[in-house]
Amino acid sequence: RELLARAAGGAALGEDAGLAAFAAQQVCFVPQAPHAWLFPQCSCVVHHGGTGAAHAALRAGLPAVVTPVFADQFANARAVHALGVGFGFGQALPNISEEQLEYALKVVETCGPKVRALAGQLQAEKGVKYAGIIIDGFLRREVTSG
Repeated sequence: RELLARAAGGAALGEDAGLAAFAAQQVCFVPQAPHAWLFPQCSCVVHHGGTGAAHAALRAGLPAVVTPVFADQFANARAVHALGVGFGFGQALPNISEEQLEYALKVVETCGPKVRALAGQLQAEKGVKYAGIIIDGFLRREVTSG
């Protein structure tokens, strides 16, 4: 089964009655869902390649299929592909065919060990803790209070 969390702009099934009938039975549509909660419950993530979604999938140790739309999403798709932790498309989402998406989903079935190893490295880094230390140090040195 699939879960579709709609992007800010929304998503539409179009005029395809067959697709709408399939989706009604097989897809759970939600307006939003926190990545940190949702992704660990999944076996794979198909996302647009935004930095937040890309890092959340990696942190959860999940292979990803990245279907970019614009901006940094293409760079993140390339990075996911180059690291071997998923499949990143080089073309924008509207240009990705059903067959290409099916192929990508089959490819990511082999990415589990590599993405889990990378997730372990990311979790060991304690990035938020160290970012806080750096920001606190900057504020204490550079910002005049009072």
